[in-house]
Amino acid sequence: MKNKRKVKRKSSRIRSYSFIITTMIIALLSLAFYVSSQQTTNHVPTSLEFNPQPWMSFVPNQVQYVGYVNYRQAYVISENLSLFGSKVVLQVPQLNLTIFPSDVMYELDIELIPPQFNGTVSILSLTQERLETISNALQNVNATTIHSPINYDGDSIYALLIRKFGESRIMLTYLAVVEGKVILSYDQATGLQNVETILDQVSSSTSNLFDNETVRDAIFVTGSSLNYIAFFVGMFPTQFATSNLIAKSVTYGASSLIVTRAFLFPNSDLATNNLAEAEQIYSGATCTTAGSWLTIMQTYSIDRLPTELSGI
Repeated sequence: MKNKRKVKRKSSRIRSYSFIITTMIIALLSLAFYVSSQQTTNHVPTSLEFNPQPWMSFVPNQVQYVGYVNYRQAYVISENLSLFGSKVVLQVPQLNLTIFPSDVMYELDIELIPPQFNGTVSILSLTQERLETISNALQNVNATTIHSPINYDGDSIYALLIRKFGESRIMLTYLAVVEGKVILSYDQATGLQNVETILDQVSSSTSNLFDNETVRDAIFVTGSSLNYIAFFVGMFPTQFATSNLIAKSVTYGASSLIVTRAFLFPNSDLATNNLAEAEQIYSGATCTTAGSWLTIMQTYSIDRLPTELSGI
């Protein structure tokens, strides 16, 4: 009888222990599920290692938009030499000169802040052969067909008739060649002033946009580092009305195209509050927050590259 009671008590204790252990396991699993279901909030390091690229020195600190596209990198990644087509990038009839996509190393578009400025300044890095052709043509201009260049602090700015890609008409364009790059502005109102502003930036020792800590943070949170095919920055709200900056990088990894957008909000609460909307707008994307940044990463096949190089 005594043994039966002992066995019964032992069995009861085992059942109690089993219940407690089971309850603990369920609680731990529930906690793990809850934690895993929550969006991870990362943090931007207070000190970042930054390696500026030569093209960044052309960008003034105060701009509305910057778009950088590396044609050569895009050709390498896509293995498609006709990626940008075969249509003319621009024609300069007065110089009997035509520039094709294959002549371009990279293109940099800069929108200066209105209303003081209008339009876009384009900066083209060209192959050495094409650059020499342009330089030689400008040095031997025919004074009867081309106005004498405007001397601006030792640099020459030419007023030329140019037809650019996508335009049927020829437009008066201001053009300068500095540090091996062609600077162009097609705007009729402030085109000359636009080019002068870029020349001022290049010749001065003043800071550029990428000395700005916020923009450096944008490069960090988009994961672009030095491996980007393209990088864009817009100092304005987009589909998120309370954001005040958008950055986008196009990179390549593991046989996929990686497109990352980062939206900067006035504070971390607003970034978190827009997380659900971001997941709806960018279905299937990986959405995270890092301080006041909301970051959205999407992966595509390489076939989507032309679409993603068109801008923000």
